[in-house]
Amino acid sequence: MRSLLTLLLAAFLVPADASEPGVIEGVIQLKRRPSDGPVVVYIDGEGPSFSHARSGSVVQRNRAFEPGSLIVSRDAVIDFPNQDNVLHNVFSLTPGSEFDLAEYGAGQTRSWVAREAGEVEVYCNRHEDMAMKVLVLPNAWHSEVDEQGHFRIQGVSPGEHTLVAWSPDHWEQRIEVVVPDSGAVDAQFTLKRRPADVPHTNKFGMPYYR
Repeated sequence: MRSLLTLLLAAFLVPADASEPGVIEGVIQLKRRPSDGPVVVYIDGEGPSFSHARSGSVVQRNRAFEPGSLIVSRDAVIDFPNQDNVLHNVFSLTPGSEFDLAEYGAGQTRSWVAREAGEVEVYCNRHEDMAMKVLVLPNAWHSEVDEQGHFRIQGVSPGEHTLVAWSPDHWEQRIEVVVPDSGAVDAQFTLKRRPADVPHTNKFGMPYYR
């Protein structure tokens, strides 16, 4: 029994052979990792659905969003509980993902369903400094990047694909890859940081009152 368990463990621990089909792996170069949120590589476009919706919750506390970024699957429900003693009004003007949860107070929660894939910029209509990003994944072909910058996506169908590297603090980068019938594909990214504190409007498209 013990020898069988050892063999099973070894099968999981041994790296996949380089000839394994449908594998995209590589490294992302970052000058500095995001302080709040993961880095992810995913395949844009059609692909396998998630077996379970990857949902999430974003708490409003101390007049800030926690966490400052979130990765979910398409059609996921995102809760926005208000744990402050002030009113908040969560909204987004991102094309295709616009929503407005209106004002609500302490102890209340309102939710939004992420219907469209892509990055969604989320703000509070009452507090200009409150900002966060949601990445809505289009399919289950994705990999979060480890501390050394490595990623690995398995089970990808052969053919041409658009591979996207995303970070809440960096500009996304897209590259085209061709997945062969056998063998792994190597992909390398170098992400550039976005400028911090980019001005934005309120939900009416107007400047905030100061």
